[in-house]
Amino acid sequence: MVRGGHRGWRAAVAAALLATPWASAEELIDPPPQEKATARRLGLSGVKKANANDCPAAITELEKAVKLYPAPTLLVPLGRCQAKLGQVVEATETFRRAARLELPENSSSVFFEAQMTAQHLLDQTLPKLAKLTIRVRGLQPDAEVHIKLDDKAVSAALVDQERPTNPGDHVISVTAPGYTSDSKPLSLAPGEAKEILLSIRALPKAAGGDSSGANADPTTDPTTDTSAGNQRLGLVLLGVGGIATLAGSVFGFLALQKKNDLDEKCPNTRCAPEHSDEIDAAKQFGLGSTIGIGIGIASLGVGAYFLLTGSSKSSGASSPSASLFVNPTSVGLRGRF
Repeated sequence: MVRGGHRGWRAAVAAALLATPWASAEELIDPPPQEKATARRLGLSGVKKANANDCPAAITELEKAVKLYPAPTLLVPLGRCQAKLGQVVEATETFRRAARLELPENSSSVFFEAQMTAQHLLDQTLPKLAKLTIRVRGLQPDAEVHIKLDDKAVSAALVDQERPTNPGDHVISVTAPGYTSDSKPLSLAPGEAKEILLSIRALPKAAGGDSSGANADPTTDPTTDTSAGNQRLGLVLLGVGGIATLAGSVFGFLALQKKNDLDEKCPNTRCAPEHSDEIDAAKQFGLGSTIGIGIGIASLGVGAYFLLTGSSKSSGASSPSASLFVNPTSVGLRGRF
């Protein structure tokens, strides 16, 4: 009775295999006893979690079990959970693997039943597969393109090819050395076929292909950038110099006024203690005048230099630079001209 049942299941499975244009079937081979026992333990635990609607945990354990022993009784619940989580591509491949397994003649009838279930589930799941065609505009034939779907790499060989894709929301991006990048969101319904166009363009250096600079964009010329920068710096320094000179002159006027007042109050340059605050104020005004006029003269001189020589700088010349320094006793300018 049992053997006759086996022959009936084998005949049904063989008919399904012959009706499907697949490659040679995978043969189910018994692993060593230790691996088979581990696969059984993981499988039972995975099925229990799948029945409790904990598919993420079930998939983890069933995938481990299948690596040890890809029995159809393990592949079917794995595929069910994958389909339940929206992993339609993965589910169809799992069901297909289970359905095409070449079982030993003495296999349990449960295995043959699982194969028939896998074929039935495959037929139900295939229409839910979405199909995506990725097109990229702006690429040269020799470009090294990198495409990602939800941060997972997609082979460049699949460009312009219909690709089975899980339904749902996705983000697709394309990059290539020497090109701009592009990224777009998309949403696929079950069974939907969609095309998406990503557009990139070659960056100026990659497009020119001439390191001599004959075809270079003038806006990227270093001589032009340096000269314009020197002229802008010159104008800024002239403005700073004018303001500093004016401030120094004001402090100088206040210092002189304080000195005249103290000359009247302090005969023979001897002042009473009550005038100490006025003496300190006069000294501060004098120091402010010295610093302001010093900074002003230095800034005016350097600013004029940058402004007058900015347009004549060659690309091979080093760019001048300058910085001011101030301390309690002196003010000055250091730099390279």
